[in-house]
Amino acid sequence: MDFTHLQLSGFMAILNFLLENLSTKRITLEGNIKELGRAMAGIGESHSEKSGGLDFFSVDQAKAIISYLKISLFQHYKLYEYLFYKPREELVIGDESLRKRINGHKSDIRNGNIQKPVGEHFNLPGHTIADLKVAILQQKNFRTRLQRETAELQFICKFDTISSGLNKDCEWLANYRTSFSSLGFHTSTARTGPHPP
Repeated sequence: MDFTHLQLSGFMAILNFLLENLSTKRITLEGNIKELGRAMAGIGESHSEKSGGLDFFSVDQAKAIISYLKISLFQHYKLYEYLFYKPREELVIGDESLRKRINGHKSDIRNGNIQKPVGEHFNLPGHTIADLKVAILQQKNFRTRLQRETAELQFICKFDTISSGLNKDCEWLANYRTSFSSLGFHTSTARTGPHPP
């Protein structure tokens, strides 16, 4: 659908208005939908007293804008609330920030450090640094290193990254020798066999 410069400016004003309502006024989803309805009122009616000042849009353009807002801002409203209201703390895993840890893995890959599991894996044929992806499985403020390592151990066991992943050995979690042993993993031996894809 084609929009004039005035209409594009109007659309950006609507979006800014809704985001401002959300971020500073903390208006609910239902409240913001009502605000949008008031702003769009009168579109398609000539000389309407209900006009929200956006009568330079056609009815089809107004419908397209509403459809877009439904599948973007309104569909993900909770996410926007989270982004606006939650403190912007850097994710921390133990003593290291997530960024520092990932940068360390990237450095191992770029420098061909095959002494480290991630560096070794991503330097295999058919692998590049572009294949490295990060997914946050759990976001918590751990009070101690022990709490963080316990959470890591749970995910290592859940996804079996010792026998089918990049956790070749468990020496980095030496505190958990008995935990690993009770689960059938032995911390003194490295995994052998083919590398996972």
